[in-house]
Amino acid sequence: MKITGVDFEKSSVEEGMADRYLIIDNITNARFSEFFENELRSHPSMHKGRAVVQGSYVIVTCPLDELQAQVKLLNEICSRVEVKIREHVEDIKRRHEEERQAENLKRDAAHNVFKGLKF
Repeated sequence: MKITGVDFEKSSVEEGMADRYLIIDNITNARFSEFFENELRSHPSMHKGRAVVQGSYVIVTCPLDELQAQVKLLNEICSRVEVKIREHVEDIKRRHEEERQAENLKRDAAHNVFKGLKF
């Protein structure tokens, strides 16, 4: 996931503080905005503008002359988010596999306990 462009029709061309609609490519997780906001909030940069995810956009509010720096920062955050999402998905898969194995062990234990019964 990364920022691939600017929506020219939606973005302001004003020099001062204004909304710039940056296009994010390849959002693959419904929780992307949640992960993005967490990473943005925890990022140590003092120069980050206000940024929110809306659909396939990151809307950043910043002066026009800071836009390139914001794109660089937001792409860093997108990279970090991609890693976090991958780790999150792997964790969910691991937990499901552990639950499945626990159910199999329980089923096997029950089978061993009851296999000697005659009906």
